[in-house]
Parts: sequence; structure tokens; C-alpha cells
Amino acid sequence: MGVEGEGIEFRAFRGDRRSSVYREYVIACATFASVLAAAREQGLPLLASLGARGGRRLEPDEADRLAREASALGEELPSPTLAAHLAAIADIARWCSRARGRSWMTIAAS
Repeated sequence: MGVEGEGIEFRAFRGDRRSSVYREYVIACATFASVLAAAREQGLPLLASLGARGGRRLEPDEADRLAREASALGEELPSPTLAAHLAAIADIARWCSRARGRSWMTIAAS
């Protein structure tokens, strides 16, 4: 997945492939590029790695890690706009990681 398209979609699922519910959040590619740069500067490896080409699928433990990294970065940034985007990403990742049953998360260009 690159950051050239219109947006990056974070989608968290609960259930199974045939019957699931999901939550999603889309962030503009230019904004996401700023998030990636800040994540690299702060040494947040999972968040910084989301800019690699191709889509990503995260299991609940990785979604929990993403939630923690996004929350930590949001607290460090002086930009309220970027902090709000990071809070939304963290909320979706946390929702995924706290499912009682099967859950997963995808990150892909939209």
C-alpha cells in the first residue's frame, strides 16, 4: 500500500468471513504520510510500517499494539488535527483487539 491514492482505509472486523460487523475510518493519503513520518521519528515500528506497499492484515494482538502506538503518538503531536486522526485509528484498533470472538483488522488504500 502506498500513499498515492485517495485515502487509507482502516477497517476492523468482528465475526467470521461470512458474517461480520465492522468499523472503518479513512484518512487522506497526504495526512497519512504525515502520520507515518511522525511515527518513524518517534520510533513506533508498527505504525511506521503501515506505509509499505500492499494491504496489511492485523490480528487482535497487533491491533492492540497499533492502538497503543497511535495513542502515544497522538499525545506527542502538537497538531490537534493529526491527534484526532490518530485517536480515531486507535479507537478502531482497540475495538478490534477487545473482541471476545474472532476479529481482525485491514489497512489498505481506498
